[in-house]
Amino acid sequence: MQFTCEMSEEEQRIKFYEVCKVASCAGFSAFLLIFVFKFIKEDAALDSQEFDVKNLTPSDFTLELEIRLEMWNNFNENYYETEGKLKKK
Repeated sequence: MQFTCEMSEEEQRIKFYEVCKVASCAGFSAFLLIFVFKFIKEDAALDSQEFDVKNLTPSDFTLELEIRLEMWNNFNENYYETEGKLKKK
């Protein structure tokens, strides 16, 4: 049994329109998926930034500074009073 590869123009037109419909649906679905992923990513980034802002702690503002003995002695002699207050110059 042998089949021919000939199609009428009407059959070709019908197949063309069907392929166009499938391609349009696929393109629209891909666009929608990309849009949804972008929205989720931006929403998650905003949530994490909001979480960071709402959860500030003193440790966010601390630093460690090494003070040499000469600096400490200078501070005690020139700026610090025995009552725990700074001297006014």
